[in-house]
Amino acid sequence: MLQFWKKDRQRSPQTSPNKLKNNCNLHNQIDQELSVYVGPLSRFKCEILSKQLCEAKSRLALNIEDVFHNKIALSYFSQFMEARGHVNIFNLLMDLENVPFKLDTPTLKKTGSLVGTPCKTHQSGNSDISDTAINDYSFMCTTKIYNQYLCDDATHKVRIPEELKLSIQIALNAMETSNCLAQLKDYTFHLIRREIWLDFLKSDWHCKYQIEVMTSGTMTLSDVLYYDPSYTAFFEFLEQEDYVNIIEFWSAATNFEKHYILKKDTADYSQIQNDAILIYDKYLSLQATYPLGISDKVRFEVEEGICGETETSPDCLRPAVILAETFLESNCLRPFLSSQQYLSLLSYVMSSSSRPNHSPASSVTEGSIDTRSVGDPDGLWRRRKHI
Repeated sequence: MLQFWKKDRQRSPQTSPNKLKNNCNLHNQIDQELSVYVGPLSRFKCEILSKQLCEAKSRLALNIEDVFHNKIALSYFSQFMEARGHVNIFNLLMDLENVPFKLDTPTLKKTGSLVGTPCKTHQSGNSDISDTAINDYSFMCTTKIYNQYLCDDATHKVRIPEELKLSIQIALNAMETSNCLAQLKDYTFHLIRREIWLDFLKSDWHCKYQIEVMTSGTMTLSDVLYYDPSYTAFFEFLEQEDYVNIIEFWSAATNFEKHYILKKDTADYSQIQNDAILIYDKYLSLQATYPLGISDKVRFEVEEGICGETETSPDCLRPAVILAETFLESNCLRPFLSSQQYLSLLSYVMSSSSRPNHSPASSVTEGSIDTRSVGDPDGLWRRRKHI
């Protein structure tokens, strides 16, 4: 049985239990010796909280799908592919990325044309594209790709499995090409992951990409939290600033939500509630072991999520997580990006690439970068090369 202690200035110290579902009692009680103004968030004022968590993705933790939506990454990856002799594979994937696979929701210009294509729209609506025009465009793209990369006398030959090549030939003969293009794209991504991607992540090009992101002045909280080395450096910084309870709560709450979302079909809701209560009791309640000092409003929202009329949801702690992220972004991110921990992280990234006849550990020693260098990625790279 859980007792949530709420602050109610209008009531006497007597408790007034409200029976809720899930065998959970909610009590309102005043504790004269207990103040909500305890904890790092107790004096944090934020008029409007976002309804969304920060994106669970860091630009420093790059994957192949990210490259084609990230101009900086695309620049360095293209240089790597050219240097390694993979130009044809890279150009094939670039061509495939420009093909409208989602034919039901194509991207439109204001004129009503498909971006990068000569397709026209129906006159019946500004956002409707003729199915025939789309199919014609898909057939045209597939024919071009097949002739340029896949056929026996292709000018820029890319080897693919014979069964995939045969299916594309059949699709071309039937003039129904959308599915085979998706299969070709999947195979090309698979090929890069299996034979190329790990080499890129170990290369100077990837290292230079990370340095440029880290010194661009555009680092976000997501970039920091969702890349293990930067998370570790941020944790050390927050520990130094006496904000470690915030990042520990954030980690516990986000891992809790992720764990039970992945188990949504087999989740035991009583276990979800019990685990949520453990985190609540440790960080959020008025009698928390490590109180964050969240507001009554946020605490009540969390309590309702844990012991409300419906079964406990994996996102029941989200209001407090959003508050913690807002605080970290507003009060901690900028100081961290000019801290010694961040400079040490930059040194770590600079020394992480694998180069022939070069020991990564010898490139830059931890903490050897000064703050004047952070805004000059080219200068940092030249320094790394000559150390």
